Amino acid sequence: MVRTARPVAILGGNRIPFAKRNGPYAAAGNQDMLTATLDGLAARFGLAGERVGEVAAGAVVKHSRDYNLTREAVLGSQLSPWTPAYDVQQACGTGLEATVLVANKIALGQVDSAIAGGVDSASDAPIAVNEGLRRALLQLSRARTPAQRLRAAAGLRPGHVVPELPRNGEPRTGLSMGDHAAITAEAWEIGRQAQDELAAASHRNLAAAYERGFFDDLMTPYLGLTRDQNLRPDSSVEALARLKPVFGEGPDATMTAGNSTPLSDGASAVLLSSEEWAADHGLPVLAHLVDAETAAVDYVHGGEGLLMAPAYAVPTQPLPTDPSNTSQRPNPTIRASRVTTATAAAAPAMPRRARVVVTAALNGARDRWAVRVRHRWRARWRERRVAGPAGPARAGRVSTRSPG
Repeated sequence: MVRTARPVAILGGNRIPFAKRNGPYAAAGNQDMLTATLDGLAARFGLAGERVGEVAAGAVVKHSRDYNLTREAVLGSQLSPWTPAYDVQQACGTGLEATVLVANKIALGQVDSAIAGGVDSASDAPIAVNEGLRRALLQLSRARTPAQRLRAAAGLRPGHVVPELPRNGEPRTGLSMGDHAAITAEAWEIGRQAQDELAAASHRNLAAAYERGFFDDLMTPYLGLTRDQNLRPDSSVEALARLKPVFGEGPDATMTAGNSTPLSDGASAVLLSSEEWAADHGLPVLAHLVDAETAAVDYVHGGEGLLMAPAYAVPTQPLPTDPSNTSQRPNPTIRASRVTTATAAAAPAMPRRARVVVTAALNGARDRWAVRVRHRWRARWRERRVAGPAGPARAGRVSTRSPG
């Protein structure tokens, strides 16, 4: 049976304030923060005891005990325990992908309402046992005779007690998000002053949004925080200019602790439904999710920078088959109406009932295609990938990235 897609209504959202790593949320895990976020959403929209169609959420980094994170958060929240829930993971695009998944089910009539969300803790990152210790213990558990147990125990070494600490680098290149961002900034010739100006404006805009009450119906206080802890309303370009670069190499490095994204703890969720479900519950429709697109780039072998997937997703054109052929890249002047429509979150001043599109996009990413990548940077990129600290470049699966 062919089903006609129906409109997907965005009814509102909720989040807890973002906290600095090892700050107020240091003792709170992913489940704690996600549960608090769901409770705030349920209280705001009268969903206590309500069976929602389903809840989809996830975290980039989580403990093995959190294998059923979203379901456990639902069971601990005010939502009905009869609400189905499942985990999603797609790096920093996890929350967006969860939103797309539940929206598609609403559009197809499989569910009438759904909640999508995401959570992450940089403070409560899992610390694993040493790989050598893990293998030795597994061998010990497989032993059946005293002699086998003795041989397995003899394989233990003093160095095995050193744990595997969390790392802020992705596995293919060994580079952190900041390292990748520094490479991208160099490639697209985004200078230090432009980065500092954007960072200072971001703090001013966030402070202004708080002052005019924009977050009054979007946020639930948590563990003593009522505002994002990483907000610096007094930030200025002059103050940021005095900071030393922490990402990038050489005298031309531009990325500092002030113009880079901080590691933080937090969670958020959004409520979506059919228009009929919203009307039955007396909830106004703020917007409609009409389309979404995700892209991936080959950042391992030098085809493109890790953070550039959004720029391929926005123009809604076929992805290039040859990354070295810049003529195949999306044309910034060809933009469908669904692409140029802004999101409510990115443009707080626009009418909240405006029809919006949630896309895998970074602000202004589509406009950066007007800048040509210099071939000499591509040569340096390939050389770095082949001879860098991560070792020779290897063929294999390329991670899919969407912005977060």
